[in-house]
Amino acid sequence: MTDTPYYLLMQQARKVLALRDGARLTRKARRYAIKRAVSFLAKKFHLTNLKQVRSVHLQALAGDFLDDGNSIRSVQNYMAHIRFLLRKSGRGQLLKHPTVSNFSLGISGGNRGGVREPLEEPAMAEFARQAGDLESGVASVIELGYFVGLRVQEAVMCSHDLANWESTLRQSKLELPELRVSRGAKGGRLRQAVIIDVPKTLDAIGRAREVAASTGGFLIPGELPQAIARVYSICSRIGMTGAQSPHAARYGYCCCLIRHLHGKGWTEREALAKAANALGHGAQRTDWVRTVYGQTVRDLWRRGG
Repeated sequence: MTDTPYYLLMQQARKVLALRDGARLTRKARRYAIKRAVSFLAKKFHLTNLKQVRSVHLQALAGDFLDDGNSIRSVQNYMAHIRFLLRKSGRGQLLKHPTVSNFSLGISGGNRGGVREPLEEPAMAEFARQAGDLESGVASVIELGYFVGLRVQEAVMCSHDLANWESTLRQSKLELPELRVSRGAKGGRLRQAVIIDVPKTLDAIGRAREVAASTGGFLIPGELPQAIARVYSICSRIGMTGAQSPHAARYGYCCCLIRHLHGKGWTEREALAKAANALGHGAQRTDWVRTVYGQTVRDLWRRGG
């Protein structure tokens, strides 16, 4: 179809891809990064024109590249290609804004660890408080990221699951109950999110249900692309960017889970596999979870603490 967001964006991108700037391998890498970005922006935000790209879209794109398991340097290179696309498309002014610097996008530095700073609960609570002053649904997105490990899109779309989640937690007799996450899951991969602190999670779910009840059944009103952009916009206003972007709440969830399992006597590999499954990456991604998500706890088993 010639009127889909992806087709319309690619029409513009092809003009840049046709340029002969750079060596052959550079052009090949540029082609991959731009096609990947166009697919993300079209699917996630329904953009149809590069003139619609804003800083919140670039923040979400960088986070998505990272969530795919790419190294910091790889994401820096990908975003350099996206900047090339925007510059050649007349969007150079956008690139001068500090919110799209590597630091603000959470991709400064050069090693795979240190992508985000896992939020500790006091910092998360303060961000949620500030966000709640602007829009209560964004506060719930932050809280659900921390207590359930939800991605932004999953949290925005979870309102219809909240009642079932609350019932599951109240009825469960398990030490570590699990919640089924399906709506908005990346790649359509269903997963079971492990819940560490049931009382606090129930409180967060209860607040989210109150928000949804007051806004027509959704945490963030409006179409999905606008709702996701709204979350990033408000988080940017309260300073939740860069190393402490919304995704950092999910990092905090992962670190809490790993610390809890370590304290219960789980082996390192068992704990990392459990965390990888809970995050939706699969048990085979244990080394990656240790490096990227578990950066503050990766030495627990080595120091015996």
